[in-house]
Amino acid sequence: FGVATREIELTGLGGIARFANSLPRSVFKRTVVYLAGPAVNLLLWLGFGELAQLVQAPLVSLAALVLASANFFLLVFNLLPAFPLDGGHTLEAWLGPVLGPAWSVRVVACLGLLAAAGCVYLALPRNFWMLLVAFFLAQVNWLALQSVGGLSGGR
Repeated sequence: FGVATREIELTGLGGIARFANSLPRSVFKRTVVYLAGPAVNLLLWLGFGELAQLVQAPLVSLAALVLASANFFLLVFNLLPAFPLDGGHTLEAWLGPVLGPAWSVRVVACLGLLAAAGCVYLALPRNFWMLLVAFFLAQVNWLALQSVGGLSGGR
């Protein structure tokens, strides 16, 4: 769709794509761009799962199963309706024409804060990594909410 990727910033919690130019206004085109990553995770999940069943070597089969599982969890996690995840950007693209840009960000940011709270619940008492993910999600979604004036619209 003529969208060039300027850079992909790799962090300890994943990668964030930065586009060289604005995304198309079309909801369909934005959806295709945002869901490209989860689509790759879907293909890798299915491919590694199939490879695990075809291979006779136990260690190779185990490695393929681990990679299949990792891609399944990345697929599901990336589809959560939270910023900066692909599910959050996709939901914002679909809500924008109905609610307007500010309210679509508000809805997704609030869902993102709920997702962060869910991550905290799943993390306690021992999963420090998931607590970092929850903190990251909460921070990004809180900033998104504040960028549009919070829930009151800046009043």
